[in-house]
Amino acid sequence: MGARRRATHPTNRRPTGEPAGPRPATATRLPPDFHRLWAAFTAGQIGSSIGAGALPLVAILLTGASDLQVSLMAALAGVGAAAIAIFGTTTTLIVDSLGHLISALGIRRIRTPEAIPARQGGSGSGLSEIRTGWTYIAAHSTLHRLFWNAMLFGGSLVLVTPLMALLMLRELGFPPWQYGLALGIPGVGGLLGAWCAPRLVARFGERAVLLGSGTLRTCWLAPLVLTGPGALGLTVVLAAETLLLFCAGVFNPMFAACRMNHTADDHMVRVGTAWSISAKCVQPVFIALGGVLAAATGVRVAIGVAAFALLTSSALLPWRARDLSPGPGGPLSGLDESRPDGIAGQRQPIT
Repeated sequence: MGARRRATHPTNRRPTGEPAGPRPATATRLPPDFHRLWAAFTAGQIGSSIGAGALPLVAILLTGASDLQVSLMAALAGVGAAAIAIFGTTTTLIVDSLGHLISALGIRRIRTPEAIPARQGGSGSGLSEIRTGWTYIAAHSTLHRLFWNAMLFGGSLVLVTPLMALLMLRELGFPPWQYGLALGIPGVGGLLGAWCAPRLVARFGERAVLLGSGTLRTCWLAPLVLTGPGALGLTVVLAAETLLLFCAGVFNPMFAACRMNHTADDHMVRVGTAWSISAKCVQPVFIALGGVLAAATGVRVAIGVAAFALLTSSALLPWRARDLSPGPGGPLSGLDESRPDGIAGQRQPIT
């Protein structure tokens, strides 16, 4: 009986030479700790969004900050613009703080301790792990292109955020509640895009959806340059940003799956960490450059430059058909695992 039971339950190890297939989906429900972590993350994001939306309004309407100063203060904006118009600056910032507090308390409720990951080749510092992730990305042609596409797209997008606050609130005279609508309502487009993504894949295929949505999401900043005052101007902003987020909502799950399929399991964390650190370093630089450009040439010119940069990011997508195939032996490491520094060596299939 024991031998027969073992024969009917094969191990999860992939035999040598067998192509990497899709990762199996579990049929069980997600554990309670996952829902606690998700709730804590959501509370933290709400707090961050409220604070981020409030700061540009405070800078523009209350302190009269310059274009450069607003950009230097800015981060991604959210529902804070509407909140500050309704509840006031002090209440909005208190809610921001409470959001982070609730997030921390929610994480404290997680009962399952985090497992200590096993390290290959001995222990290494966090910096060496990040460096290994960067080396892995640079050695992989598809990840390399996706990486720079993400950096250019994300940087150009956050560059525009404080500039739109300046354009709408200072130059066009929109009230704060309309500015809040322009930032909040387009989020529905992102949700709708994520919902449509699997249906579009079923109809057109993964490659067509990845490249199509990745290109279409770059087209919607240009109309913002021509935005005027009044209801028509607000409609242009709402339509352009909703379409942008819809296309991004379709693209993001495809992009995440593509990056995962081209990353070996034993390098997943290092690649993700290096990617995240890079984005957090690149985006503030873009925001500061946008402020300098707006101060020197004007807000609309700076938005136009960002729109052009966004368009060029689509050229960095993996357009060659072979770029989207992980190869006959599964994802390639691009690293020499026999070396503790993880320097690129002979590329071997991960089996």
